[in-house]
Amino acid sequence: MNREPDKPQKETKACNNPFYVLATVAGEQRKEKIDEDLHAKNRRYWNGYVCRNLSQENRKALAEQLGVVVSDLNPLTKEEIAAVNKAFENKFGGPGRIPYTGQGEKIDLSEASFKSVCFKGFVFPENTSFANSEFAEFCDFGKAGFRGDVQFYNTHFMKGANFESSVFIGFAYFGQSRFAANPADKICANFQSARFSSNAYFDAATFSSKADFRKATFCNQTLFVNTQFGDVDFSLAEFAEDVDYSLDCTIHKSADFSRSTFRGSVEFVETVFGSGASFSQATFHGEADFSKARFSSELIEVDFFGVQFSREAKFVSSEFSNTVWFNNCVFKHIGNFTNVKFLCPARFESAKFAGMGELGLMNLESGVPAFYGAEFRQDTRFSTDPENWPRIAKEDAADGKEAYTCLRQAMSDLRKVDEEQFFHRQEMQCKEKLEDGFNSALTRLYGALSDYGHSVRKPAEILFGIWFVPVIIYSGTFAAMRYLQLPPYHSWYEAFTFSFASEFQFFGFQRIFFGTEYLNKLPKLLQFLSGMQMILGIFFFFLLGLGVRTRFRLR
Repeated sequence: MNREPDKPQKETKACNNPFYVLATVAGEQRKEKIDEDLHAKNRRYWNGYVCRNLSQENRKALAEQLGVVVSDLNPLTKEEIAAVNKAFENKFGGPGRIPYTGQGEKIDLSEASFKSVCFKGFVFPENTSFANSEFAEFCDFGKAGFRGDVQFYNTHFMKGANFESSVFIGFAYFGQSRFAANPADKICANFQSARFSSNAYFDAATFSSKADFRKATFCNQTLFVNTQFGDVDFSLAEFAEDVDYSLDCTIHKSADFSRSTFRGSVEFVETVFGSGASFSQATFHGEADFSKARFSSELIEVDFFGVQFSREAKFVSSEFSNTVWFNNCVFKHIGNFTNVKFLCPARFESAKFAGMGELGLMNLESGVPAFYGAEFRQDTRFSTDPENWPRIAKEDAADGKEAYTCLRQAMSDLRKVDEEQFFHRQEMQCKEKLEDGFNSALTRLYGALSDYGHSVRKPAEILFGIWFVPVIIYSGTFAAMRYLQLPPYHSWYEAFTFSFASEFQFFGFQRIFFGTEYLNKLPKLLQFLSGMQMILGIFFFFLLGLGVRTRFRLR
């Protein structure tokens, strides 16, 4: 995928490079601050020389494409040609050492050591290389035009680099380049409003402090694989085609992608965001893959406010260490949050799931996601496993109850009964923590005995116990009465049938098969036990019926 970089060679001083001599015909920059008059002369000599073989029509088209003045690209005058020849005579002893003829040769400024240098507004021909070079001072490529491929492989920018409004028509390769901060503004690389018309590769590059890509345009494949960032700003940037932004890419500080536009697919797979990230009002026209991404800052929130996802948005197995905001997001296709881990609350207020929302198996460790005002499609899926939802502390119970009420109502509107019932149970758990005294105990008991009216198993098991435990008591009492020869005598199986008839007296079994006389001859203790069976039987049979009705949606 990557182009073969130039092989490292021994670094030499730039002043010994004939291309550098051509770039500094009027003189070298000697001060910290750029001498603009000197630079304007150097730019004129360079551009006039490298564009001298272009037709006037092509010259105008190039000037328009690069945003430069067409007169800057006109052929050199006789006086200017004489100045170029003199500069080469002074350096090399003759004019014949000017290497570039305009026939597609490579502009080779590789393996060079630069001090203060300014290439602002320079036009570079079809093939240019700064590979393995070193810029000891701040270097300025602002508004430069690279007509063909350019290599900055393994280039070291020791005090920052400016590529603001530069135009890269061909392939731009910055693989393994290193950008250190400019002491003046702490920005190590400024690509603001730069345009990359072809592929742009920054794989394994290192940006030690802030990298500014605001309003940059990437028209073709763009790679930031294994790239290391300090702070990075891609706000208002536009990615026109497939973008691979993945594979252990690390942003140690903040990342700003607000209002950026991704027209192709974009991958942030396994990307580490170290100190907050903002994608506010960004637009993803293609698939957005944040699988296994880690938003690891515990201090700064993550912002996806108002983001538009036109294709699948994948957050599978990603992790958020602080609050994340998906408010007003629009998921037009699949919104996949399977196995996502929220360590702090997640907000989805007024989010719209116009496509399928895969919200199952979310791992929520702190706070219930807020979906107030959110819109869901019928095939939206939420996990109904309590293990995937947070344990609510008393201080969070009010917010949790409101969030679950919202989700329950949303599922009711979608006629998704299982999810509606699940969120009702979660809502009741929060209510239990909000109440005090008797009310709290009553709600807790209701949950323990019937899972808030949802369980069939719990009431059925208790009903079995209400029948079986008295069977043991009845059997023992009847055996003792026979042993002591106290009439009336009861057979052993009467304990089973009488216990069942007592528990379900409301069906009339006791009256039909035993009668009042039989009951009156029993010891008072057994009469009391029979009455308690009847009371408990009615209560738990009601809970059993409620569970069956809820489970099988009998309305």
